[in-house]
Amino acid sequence: MASGVRMIVKAVIWQLMGLATMVAVGFLVTGSLRIGGTLALANALIGLASYLLYEWLWDRIPWGRQQVKAAPPARRAGGSPAFPRAGTGPGGYRR
Repeated sequence: MASGVRMIVKAVIWQLMGLATMVAVGFLVTGSLRIGGTLALANALIGLASYLLYEWLWDRIPWGRQQVKAAPPARRAGGSPAFPRAGTGPGGYRR
């Protein structure tokens, strides 16, 4: 799962690319950089909100994800198999 910060950074970069494209298209259609920029900014803000909502919704849909089983809790009293207590043989048994 992507972190919230990563999701926002991706969305902002995507919107900056879209903003540049929309300013160019708005300028070509209207002949005014101001009107084209205003349309592009409105589109970018609506698109950013839509993208974040879209990602948020998909993050809550479990379809298509693999379930990862949790590791069993480590044994404290007898040590773990990887780190047996001092003075014990293989498997944590006393010698």
